[in-house]
Amino acid sequence: MTMINQVLKELDLWVGSIINEYSAFQRMEKIREKVIHDPIWGTTQFSPIEVFFLDCPLVQRLRDIKQTGLAFLVYPTANHTRFDHTLGVMALVQRIIETINHRFRMNSITESESIHMRLAALFHDVGHAFFSHASERIYSNKEFYKKLKYEFHCLTQFKPKPHELISYYILKTNSFRRLVDRLVRTPSIMIEDLDINIDFICDLIIGLWTNNPSRRFLYEIINGPLDADKLDYLARDAYFAGLSVVYDLERYINTVSLDKEKDNSKALRIPLPSINALEQIILSKMMLYSYIYHHHKIISAEGMLRDQYILFSSNILVKDNYPSTSCFFNEILKTDSELIQYRNAELTGKDDMILLRMLFRRILLKRAFCVSRVFVKDYQKEKNLNSEMSKNFGRLCSDMQDDANRAIVLDEFYNTMLKKIPSGPKKDAFRIEFISIQFPESPDFKEVTKLVVPVRESWQTKNGVPFKSVFPLTEWVNAYSNFRWIGYFFALDGYRYYFAEVVSTYLKKKYDLEFNEIAHKMCKFPEEDKIHLPWFLSSLELQPSLPL
Repeated sequence: MTMINQVLKELDLWVGSIINEYSAFQRMEKIREKVIHDPIWGTTQFSPIEVFFLDCPLVQRLRDIKQTGLAFLVYPTANHTRFDHTLGVMALVQRIIETINHRFRMNSITESESIHMRLAALFHDVGHAFFSHASERIYSNKEFYKKLKYEFHCLTQFKPKPHELISYYILKTNSFRRLVDRLVRTPSIMIEDLDINIDFICDLIIGLWTNNPSRRFLYEIINGPLDADKLDYLARDAYFAGLSVVYDLERYINTVSLDKEKDNSKALRIPLPSINALEQIILSKMMLYSYIYHHHKIISAEGMLRDQYILFSSNILVKDNYPSTSCFFNEILKTDSELIQYRNAELTGKDDMILLRMLFRRILLKRAFCVSRVFVKDYQKEKNLNSEMSKNFGRLCSDMQDDANRAIVLDEFYNTMLKKIPSGPKKDAFRIEFISIQFPESPDFKEVTKLVVPVRESWQTKNGVPFKSVFPLTEWVNAYSNFRWIGYFFALDGYRYYFAEVVSTYLKKKYDLEFNEIAHKMCKFPEEDKIHLPWFLSSLELQPSLPL
């Protein structure tokens, strides 16, 4: 059995168990359209078909999955959910459709296409699990997912994001098809002569336009370089975090053009006179990386969650040779509160989930040592990308972003720490969970670099010029990676001083890298940290047996 077939089979069981709880089957005749107000995009109308699916437990579970993962531990108002985001994407898709139909009557979007695009927006995130991308980073490195991604790429030549691929196969299950069939048999909800094409919705979700090149722009509105998904989360994440990050949406959707490509596909493009709208969007994303996605406390919190699952938990997620993927999906596709409740039941009398207990009481691991290219001693002398220093730093980043290698290094650090910490209660209490290595990925703008910008006739080639020719995006990303990106070695208060010494010695010996005083000063801990007691020795606030 291929991995695709196995995943479909197991997902079918999971989807079926959720849909069986749907009480709307008893009141389908009474479902009517709704008007919902959103703080970002205002009022949007939803058809009876959309209301039926929005009320489905498969979508309602998104109310319990935070959009920005554990960012609420740093930005208290960042409690918006994947469900909020879903409504926002649907609203944006409708606005873009209306604008295109007004401006491009020869390529207008039909009513059937419009319905399917809104449904794709509705379902595009159903593959998300607890704390959004925090859980995605856990399962995306598992052997089953690597096989699934490989088989899918062999079939389509596409590489969707992990949650998009899970969403794709959730909608492909027989259980979901039965849900749609039930809807089709309800005349009061269905639009006359409408045939809901699940395969079309699935292709829209992952942007798989190759089977319909003349309508490529439809897919790019849902999943493309500047799709409705990105436009919503940039505005929503900034708004709920309380950040002043804005872009001109109206200028973007009112200047976007449809252009024929070399392969005869018709794609969305931004003409040169309106390139500033695109620049604003890119700048907004870069700022959110700096403010939210790469905030050191958020990285620490999500790293603690990942470490709890990957490195130290005895549950099914750490095993590559698990008996079936159904166990995996039952575990990984939990919502935020389901994760807490599930772990709550397992915690009584146990001490192996200490990171989760700390996490949900906001007892975070803190910076012990920070690394960046510009923190390397003699960086100015050797900042050439081909220098030995740059190669060694690149090797360090690659090693620390590999889960298997990171676990080996952590084990080595743990054993070294045991030799360094003086004998006593502090040493006796030390455990490997109290140190962590987190090297975040650099900002991803790969899709935007593929954009082609139509320019004035006298300038342009047949299909315009690459976006990188009119905007130095590569230089921006490189500058961020060189000057703003930071890799972290975290430790619990009371152990940071010792961990900093261990890390510094290791980096010098293993990678021939020495770092200046900024690597220490950014951590903001006094030398007295070596005499501080960790929270469980200095306070009776928490006991190992206490539930979440």
